[in-house]
Amino acid sequence: MKLLPWLAVTIPACPMLVEVFPDPTDVPDQDGEFVEVRLDATFRADTLTLLMDGKAAVRVPYPEGNRLVLVHDSAFCPVRENVACAVFKESLPNSRESLWKLEAGTCT
Repeated sequence: MKLLPWLAVTIPACPMLVEVFPDPTDVPDQDGEFVEVRLDATFRADTLTLLMDGKAAVRVPYPEGNRLVLVHDSAFCPVRENVACAVFKESLPNSRESLWKLEAGTCT
């Protein structure tokens, strides 16, 4: 039993979607939605790919830091330590039935 906490610390975790949220101001969907991906600093991959409802895949170099925030415009990128930002042009699905897929290395 004492081995389990050690394994949790040493095995890198796959990136995961943790939040999809609208811009805090009233703007059109294509300008104001954000996606946050939680990253494990010990995990490495060449690229991170986000697929949503059959739209064009969003591929970005695997970022440094603890979080990746996807935005529509670089003006909305947060400037914070350990937060990377990537710009994507597709508007996000607005349905609760939307399908999302996040890939990085061997993680899906």
